[in-house]
Amino acid sequence: MADGTIKELYEVIPMELHKQMKTYKPFVSLFHKTLNTKHSNLVKAIKENAALLFMPLGLNVDIFSKNLSPDGKYKCLALILLTDPKNMSPNTLLKSRILLNMAYLLMFGKSLLSDKKRGQPRAIGELMGANCVTEGMIAGLAIMAHYLLSHDTELSPEGNNTKIPYYDNFNFYVKLLFKCNNWSREVMDYYNEGVFRQKALSQVSQLEPAPVAPQSHSWEDDFLDEMG
Repeated sequence: MADGTIKELYEVIPMELHKQMKTYKPFVSLFHKTLNTKHSNLVKAIKENAALLFMPLGLNVDIFSKNLSPDGKYKCLALILLTDPKNMSPNTLLKSRILLNMAYLLMFGKSLLSDKKRGQPRAIGELMGANCVTEGMIAGLAIMAHYLLSHDTELSPEGNNTKIPYYDNFNFYVKLLFKCNNWSREVMDYYNEGVFRQKALSQVSQLEPAPVAPQSHSWEDDFLDEMG
């Protein structure tokens, strides 16, 4: 995964800059600093609009506690990541409308979520000329949705209060999406069609999850079994 990411980054840098990239000694530190700034901007954009994203959902207050396993640890397959938390089908994992609206927010701003359609600053996706949604972006949005519903005070590799392994969960989602099976292709189509073909919903779904009864064999186990 790391080698693939390096190759992709190398390819998007203009050819005329390849020599400078190899010979300019501060390049690595400068690249890391710039990348971290961009990541912070993405997180900031979603956090600032969290109310617009979550309030219309009318979520049960216990949706997050239902994601606890018997040993007190949080599951990586959170209910908020499903199209319908009342229908825990593996086919709906990561096809959550709130994640789709997060992607639209980063690409085109909050015009989808707000009554104010004009006078908005250009979104990050527009500034960067993005023309598709990537596996890493979807995994990152899943992490953000999980984090914003938690009582962690900052987004870090491991939640400071919940001990949720955000970093490990991110890699887990990315590996699922890189399997290139029917499910992963459907997920990519779901975002690219919804964001770039103007099929994103006009408002966040009014979906309210139903209570989930305690289970000895968790639905997360069933998910992974059905997905192979």
